[in-house]
Amino acid sequence: MIVRATVFCCIVAVSTTAFAASKKSAAASGVSNATTSPQALAKTADSKYIKVRRGYSPPADVDRVLVVNRKGKPIKSRRAVFLRNYTVKPGDTLRTVAYRYSTSPLAVARANDIEWDPEGIDMAEGELVIVPVRYRPASGFARAVRLRTGPGVRARRKRTTWGRPYVIALLNDSFRAMHRLWPDRHPAIVGSLSRLGGGRLRPHRSHRAGRDIDIGYFTREPARKAWGVPRLDQIDYARLWFFIDRLERSGQMAAVYMSPNIQRRLHRYALTRAGADPKRLKTMFQYPCAKGARKTLIRHSRGHRDHMHIRFDSPEELAELAS
Repeated sequence: MIVRATVFCCIVAVSTTAFAASKKSAAASGVSNATTSPQALAKTADSKYIKVRRGYSPPADVDRVLVVNRKGKPIKSRRAVFLRNYTVKPGDTLRTVAYRYSTSPLAVARANDIEWDPEGIDMAEGELVIVPVRYRPASGFARAVRLRTGPGVRARRKRTTWGRPYVIALLNDSFRAMHRLWPDRHPAIVGSLSRLGGGRLRPHRSHRAGRDIDIGYFTREPARKAWGVPRLDQIDYARLWFFIDRLERSGQMAAVYMSPNIQRRLHRYALTRAGADPKRLKTMFQYPCAKGARKTLIRHSRGHRDHMHIRFDSPEELAELAS
């Protein structure tokens, strides 16, 4: 009962903040507040999507779908979350606190009414902060966008390349930016995100809620059709760091699963070639910075020698729990 009550408080806070922001925006633009209620905003967002009943496939040319149940209502997202009170320790930053609990810095910032700064946010020792922590895997999502093959990316599996709108927007932005800088290199080869509407995607234990993606490691080759296990000297660490760095600065990454040997070389590149802040790198890399520690952004998990697994997390997901 305590967990449910805490989650409800979190949802109310997020929804209230969003509603207040919409009222302020409406007042500035001269639009009546009657059209900016949460219900009106939801209807406006849903009008951009094609409704598809869960279990059915949309037409091949449809990229934005609202997955509904038998009654025509958007399916619910199942994610068990509670708010944990955390006392800041010496050396803690917003990043270290978020990654310790496998959530995103932006989610922690919003929960504590802090403005997210990609350059880093130091925290006072002894300060009490609220951390949204999930204790059960997320599953299901109603609003889905398909990741298409395009500049800088090749989607291998059409039926399992559905993700949450903010995830696809972040990925496409990074893929295109990377392609502009390295147009002569092979595109990112994407495996699976989630199936339409989410739920179990065998053989994965995750990939249930449109916020996980598998991407093959980038190499210096001009063309590459499949993942394979690349040699360490084949990997394009410049592109890999550019991609990870751009996504991490959004504040919406929660975890990256990567081979330890690749982590070490990527860390060396970021420190010596890219000029990254050592303090920031220490919060990001398990190897070689925090070997043995379980909770950094980039961490080791078996089965990731030929690809990396990226997980996102956003404050907007909490509002979905209100249903």
